[in-house]
Amino acid sequence: MKISISFNRFIFGAVLEELRQPNMVLTFQEVGFKFRTSQISKESMRNLLKYLDLDYPRDDRNEPLSYTKLTSREMSDHVKWIELKAMESGHEMRHIAEQWERLLNQSGIYK
Repeated sequence: MKISISFNRFIFGAVLEELRQPNMVLTFQEVGFKFRTSQISKESMRNLLKYLDLDYPRDDRNEPLSYTKLTSREMSDHVKWIELKAMESGHEMRHIAEQWERLLNQSGIYK
């Protein structure tokens, strides 16, 4: 099953858009690279993240596949990788913070 339109909207609207905050810097220590996310377009950032994710699915020419060609599992793995890189760079994604808040409220532990 290929990714849905809703999943694609989540990636562009929630994940990539949130990363484009002023003064946000994503750091990739394993390759010695960092960049200010607000300085490049969302499209350029998306393509750059595909290349930096060494586990991202690629074609026979070693080019990263289009998001539309990924399975839901492959896209989920890429989103998790982006979230991890954001956290390693000192930024907690809003949708993750909201999910933790909801889970803690439902558990009754957090008041």
